[in-house]
Amino acid sequence: MAGGGKLVVLVVEELGYGHWRWTPGMERRDLLAWFRGVDPADGPRDRLMAMDLPGHLERVDADEAFQAAWGSDACWKAHVHTLGDSWVRPPGGPTVRPLLDPEEQDRLWDEAHDRLEATWAEVELQGTLEGVREVLDRALADGVRVPRGAPRIELDLTWRQIGPGLGRVLAESPLVRGLACLDVTGNVLLPEDVAALERLGLRRLTL
Repeated sequence: MAGGGKLVVLVVEELGYGHWRWTPGMERRDLLAWFRGVDPADGPRDRLMAMDLPGHLERVDADEAFQAAWGSDACWKAHVHTLGDSWVRPPGGPTVRPLLDPEEQDRLWDEAHDRLEATWAEVELQGTLEGVREVLDRALADGVRVPRGAPRIELDLTWRQIGPGLGRVLAESPLVRGLACLDVTGNVLLPEDVAALERLGLRRLTL
């Protein structure tokens, strides 16, 4: 939707899992310029939150209508999270992100990659399915993500005897995009676990 004060943006806020209708009160050009100019020096956080957005915000339910609109390419959409993982997209694109200076981009990338590595290292220490699920769920809640272009991680879960469900728990986590290789030798996996892991298209999968 366009036209100055009538422009409405659907917003998904990853920190807190909020869903919003945002009326920024700006024309397209001004809104994109504002988003590009978001500066981490303006505040104590390196995150962009819904409450930081100018204009009017209305919290909404993530119902079927919202999901349908979000899945289409016919409306304005925005995702707010860390500055390196926030964007706004007008109908038809392009996706616009904050223009961070190179040093800040490098710092955020290194931080994201270190947190991702630490998460998978903690997964490797787990001996139960619930432990694996808890580590991955907590990491997502804490804002761990897979940075663009990150070297893929090799995960070794050999002979943990974690049992059925392991493949599905791993495959359902967005953080699995950070894996290149996975070895689950010695775990009792169900056919659906194997199928879920094979669909990931990992460089190497050892069952």
